[in-house]
Amino acid sequence: MSMSLKVLAVALALFVIGCNSDSSVEAEKTIEEKLAFIDDQEERADEYVKILDQLTEKCEEDRTLLADMSVKTTQLLAEKGVDSNALEILDAAYKSVEAYSEPQKCASAFALISTIVND
Repeated sequence: MSMSLKVLAVALALFVIGCNSDSSVEAEKTIEEKLAFIDDQEERADEYVKILDQLTEKCEEDRTLLADMSVKTTQLLAEKGVDSNALEILDAAYKSVEAYSEPQKCASAFALISTIVND
């Protein structure tokens, strides 16, 4: 193998490693930080922590699934022309389940939000 081909191979390997290191930084973000980033409200990440803490006390679903449902609900509302964000959806979902005395399935709260909101 020629010297220039070896240099090219090493450069390519370093590039790939560099790309993967950026991905690991992204993977280190918490679910709350990711939601805040999606909503373009990174300075409010602590509010996402608080609402997800509240929801995990009332819901059987884990934080990640609750976050996923909030993003999907936001997308469904956007299709109806309704502007919302994950924090608003999480807050609305919590308001609909806060009276639960024991953890229950909360997916229906997100489904309700996406169906009752009109454009």
